[in-house]
Amino acid sequence: MKIDYQEPSKDLLMRIDIHEKYGSANIDVWTNDLLKPQAGMKILDVGCGAGKLCFLFNEYTKGGAQITGGDFSNELLDKAREKNKNTGANIDFQFLDFNQPFNFADNTFDLCTSAFAIYYASDLDFTFGEAHRVLNPGGRLFVSGPLPENKQMFYDIIKEATGAAIPPMPGSSRFKGDIFNTIDGIFAKTELHKFENHLTFP
Repeated sequence: MKIDYQEPSKDLLMRIDIHEKYGSANIDVWTNDLLKPQAGMKILDVGCGAGKLCFLFNEYTKGGAQITGGDFSNELLDKAREKNKNTGANIDFQFLDFNQPFNFADNTFDLCTSAFAIYYASDLDFTFGEAHRVLNPGGRLFVSGPLPENKQMFYDIIKEATGAAIPPMPGSSRFKGDIFNTIDGIFAKTELHKFENHLTFP
C-alpha cells in the first residue's frame, strides 16, 4: 500500500516539543528502561529524524554504543549532524529510505529502532524484512507509534468543532493491525508495551 502522506518536518518537531512540555510521563525514561541499551552495542535508528532517539541512546551508554541514524529527510539529517557536532557525539547520520534496501550488510546490528516513523512504509513485509536482515541473530526490533484510540478524543473534538469527519491517519490506523501482525510474522517473539502520556495544558 502506497502512503502518500509524510508529516512535514516542522510539524514533527512541534509535536515532539508539545509532548515534552505538557506530557505527564517521560517517554525517554520509559524507552531506556524498556530497551536498556548497552555500551558496545551496534544500534540502528530507522527514520531517526533530528536524532532524538540516537542522542538518547548515546547519553544512556555514555558514548559507548556504535549508533547509526538513518532518515530520508536531508533537512532533519542536517539538524542531527549539527547537534552531533556541537555535542561532540560520534553518531553516524546517513540517508535511509525505508522503502528501499537498507545499505547495511546482514547481521550488522544488535538493536534496530524506529520511533513514530516506520508506519509510513509502503511495503511492510519488505521494510521489516530489511530490519530483520540487518539484525544479528538474537537482535531486537523496537517500533513505537500511535494506537487508533490515541487520537480518538482529538478526532471527536475536531469533528464537533468543524462538523467534518477526519479520515484515519495512516500511522494510527495501521499500527495495531497490519504493522504488529507483520512484525509478529517475521520475528520469533513479539511483545506489545503501552506508554501512556496524558497532556495537560495550562
